[in-house]
Amino acid sequence: MSLIEKLLLLLIITTQACLNTKKVDSEKRIPTIHIDHSITNLIDEAILEFPQKTEMSVAFTSGDSVSFYGAKNVQGKLEVLSNKLTLFEIGSITKVFTSDLLVQSVQAKKTNLSQKLMDVFEFDLKNKNGITLEQLASHSSGLPSMPEYFFNPLVDSINPYKSYTEKLMLADLQSNIEVSEESFDKWMYSNYGVSLLGYILAHQINLTFEELLTKNIFEPLNMKYSGIDRGKLNGKKAQGLNSKGEPTSYWDLNAIAPAGGIISNTNDLSKYTISCYDVENIVFPLQSKKILSQPRKNVDQALGWMIYNRKNGSPYCYFHAGQTGGFASLILLQPDKKKSIIILSNISEEGNTILSLGFKLLKGLNEGRYESRN
Repeated sequence: MSLIEKLLLLLIITTQACLNTKKVDSEKRIPTIHIDHSITNLIDEAILEFPQKTEMSVAFTSGDSVSFYGAKNVQGKLEVLSNKLTLFEIGSITKVFTSDLLVQSVQAKKTNLSQKLMDVFEFDLKNKNGITLEQLASHSSGLPSMPEYFFNPLVDSINPYKSYTEKLMLADLQSNIEVSEESFDKWMYSNYGVSLLGYILAHQINLTFEELLTKNIFEPLNMKYSGIDRGKLNGKKAQGLNSKGEPTSYWDLNAIAPAGGIISNTNDLSKYTISCYDVENIVFPLQSKKILSQPRKNVDQALGWMIYNRKNGSPYCYFHAGQTGGFASLILLQPDKKKSIIILSNISEEGNTILSLGFKLLKGLNEGRYESRN
């Protein structure tokens, strides 16, 4: 290999290490997937089970192609509509993006998965010094879902995270949160832990979390409708509803944004899911590796992603759900078949209707139509 060839190869490797994947011009992609009526009927039935004004925006991807389906409950009747650009709060699906940023930071050699909090912060964290970045991303740090601040009756239940600043988050880390040694390396879902991870990744290069997201994920993938600050986003914003169908306030997550603050649409999220199984993607192979098992049967935890396993133990799909005060969402990703399902809704549900719907839609997408086994 000549010197010029070696330099070109080094340039390619360096460029790939800095980006989640190649830049995508997905606007030219033609929706070529045929979605059978037996599949879209499942969506229709689910929407009509919810209160009126409930809306869903769904994306189906296969290979590099994507098809969209949207519908709304209008006074008990179904109205089909084009809503692939409508903006929804995606809630905890944000955690997948935060873990993506962690893997990018590791590949760029700015940090490593085993880096401990004692190496990040100058103040003594006592029994929290040994927590690693990998534990933050995999819900195995022992940190609680949220600190005691959120159990204060004076906290605004309509927009509960609005006043929780990074200063308060660090103060809780330094003094208020206790972690027992028995909880280390055991799965315990922690919004606080992932929020802390996002703070660390952004501040290590002097950016805000939203700036880091935009630079490393949204811009490379041409996700031009996605962000944290809804005031900066162009496009129609869905009105969130509580489980009774009553309008709710949008959530401003402040310091908790890395755990649930992204606003997006199915058009943008389809670009992200397709990028996960791109052969040039160097993030997903590491991000999707099992870290530990969850208490739930057949479910493992990776970096951000959760893994649902077949009976033989092999991964069936990677998934993450999200929920805020007025929205519920789900992504199911099946890299071995290069397929994904994205569901965004403007209803904060109390059960598992959307999760169940997602698995039915994935089955139907794989088989060409949905046929119940009952």
